Order: sequence, then structure tokens, then C-alpha cells
Amino acid sequence: INGADYPYKVYGVYFLVFLIILSWIYKVLRPHMNSYSQMRQFSYGFCLINLILPFLPQSYHILRESFIPFLIYLPLAKILYYDYQKGVNYKQKSLKFVAIYIITVIAEAAVIFMSNRVEFITYYYSPYARLSIVFLAMSMVYFSFTVVRELSGRSKFLNLVSRYSLGIYLIHGFIIDYL
Repeated sequence: INGADYPYKVYGVYFLVFLIILSWIYKVLRPHMNSYSQMRQFSYGFCLINLILPFLPQSYHILRESFIPFLIYLPLAKILYYDYQKGVNYKQKSLKFVAIYIITVIAEAAVIFMSNRVEFITYYYSPYARLSIVFLAMSMVYFSFTVVRELSGRSKFLNLVSRYSLGIYLIHGFIIDYL
């Protein structure tokens, strides 16, 4: 398409496969995702799984870089849903996730140091495999809920962007390549 390496040409399709696999995992886990406390337990377990990713051998890089890191989003999406239903204080929740973000940055640095694999500081430990990025994203989502609540009904821009957000995500690899 654009002369880039092969992985960039199929970037969206490549991750779409993992999103489909995650939907099946969610279908299996759904009966066990009935309460807020169960979601927190799942999120703790998936956080631990993410923290052991640098210790996996290179032969598991496809799982380490593309599939396993996304497991944490299953319980967090459900937690987001429960919080949205309850109408929690989004500003306060955003600040909590900022604090968790800072803690996970320190924990990830320690894990990378203990794994004695300096290459994970750069390319080999994908940004989306980092829990810190997950919790930073969660803080931004809760912050955006605050903004949306204040703008509710006044902004057609939010309705427009929300319809196309998955499509925008799927093509961002091409845009990054051009930039």
C-alpha cells in the first residue's frame, strides 16, 4: 500500500484478529463477571499477567506483544460500564487512575530491571503491553466522561467521532507510518 514493511500494511487486520479472540474470551468469562468485586479480581489477575510478559521467551513474542496485553481491557471495560451506570465521580476516579499509573510505571521499571532484558525498554516491550499505558488511558477515559457530562447534548462532534472511532484506530498505523 505505502511501501512500508509488511506488518504495517496489515496493521488493522492483524489486531482485528486479536479483538475477535478477545470477544470469544469475554463470552467465556461473561458468566463469571457479575459484580464489581469480581471485575477487580480479574483486573488484578490480568495485571499480574502483564507484569510477567518481559520474562516470556522471545518465541512467545506474538502473544506478548499482541494478545495477552489486551486481556486487562476485559474487566476494565466492565468496570467502566458499572461506573457509568452508577454515575460515579469521574474526576475523582480519573485521579485514582493517575495514581495507579504512577505506581505501575515504577513497577514496570522494576520488572524490566529484574528480567535483565534491557531491550524491553524499547521496541520489544510494546507500549500497549505496558500497564502504565492502560491506566493512563483509563484516567483519560474518566476525564473525558467529565468533559462529556459538561458538554452533554451540546456537542455533535462527540457523536460524530464516536461513530468512527474503531475505524480511526484501525488506520492509525498507516498515519504513523506517513508521519
